[in-house]
Amino acid sequence: MKVDKSFYEKFEIDLSSLCNLECPLCVRNYTHAQNLMKPYRPLKEITDQLDTFPNLKYSNIAGMLSEPSMYKDFIPFIEYLNKRNIQKEIHVNGDLHNDSYWEDFVNILQPEDIVYLTICGSTQEIHEKYRVNSSLKRVIEVAEILKEKVIIQIIIFEYNKDDISNIEEMFQDYNTMIIVSESFKLFDVEYIDNPQDDISVPHNIRSAVESLYRMKYNKKGTISCSYMNNKMITISSDGTEWACHIQAENNIPFDYDYSDILEYSHLSCVGCEKQVFTILDKLKIDKVT
Repeated sequence: MKVDKSFYEKFEIDLSSLCNLECPLCVRNYTHAQNLMKPYRPLKEITDQLDTFPNLKYSNIAGMLSEPSMYKDFIPFIEYLNKRNIQKEIHVNGDLHNDSYWEDFVNILQPEDIVYLTICGSTQEIHEKYRVNSSLKRVIEVAEILKEKVIIQIIIFEYNKDDISNIEEMFQDYNTMIIVSESFKLFDVEYIDNPQDDISVPHNIRSAVESLYRMKYNKKGTISCSYMNNKMITISSDGTEWACHIQAENNIPFDYDYSDILEYSHLSCVGCEKQVFTILDKLKIDKVT
């Protein structure tokens, strides 16, 4: 299935490849994703690129490997999205900048915009086990400034599973979202360390996933690509456009043709589909839209 840029309504973007934290599961740690570590791009270069997508309605500003607020033109970038009336889902770590910066930031957000802050422990010791270099005290201060817009995201690991209720109690006046850490494990460890992505997918893997797909959806053995279904494009910090962030991590070129993706031509797609089924089973639901 070949599309053009008018097809897309959503995008996710790395504004830079800078981050002040050292979270263990971050893409920054994967050797196969080092192609994403790129230098700074001027704001006009980014906005000129986004102008080539005429139908954008929604943005995910999280960064596959970056902290968005470290981009020096972060607030002007938000103002650009405002001018285009593009809804924003923004993930920041809350460890940087002074209070006035965050006050200016929250004041330019539009009514439907959402900001996510991640807190993984009710004490500094527990929080920083995963959020390495993060100050719990500072994140709480920033959360209070952004309170009208913020959702507190909590990632559950084995070490903090008994602390979740304490975090929820701390933020009982906030909206919260809980994420199970297993959802980050898109591939087996062996695959992450030794990526083998190419057009040749072992027949037994492809057949197994296709069979599972047919049983789940009563359809032919083709992938249901959520990025394609949601008309979403991924843009890395150097401006490269990718089918999704997983393909970006694995440096798989994209020419706006989803044919190979839908036919299981990449191991990264097989891994993603396998993970989707795992989550569906855990949630006891049959499909995602």
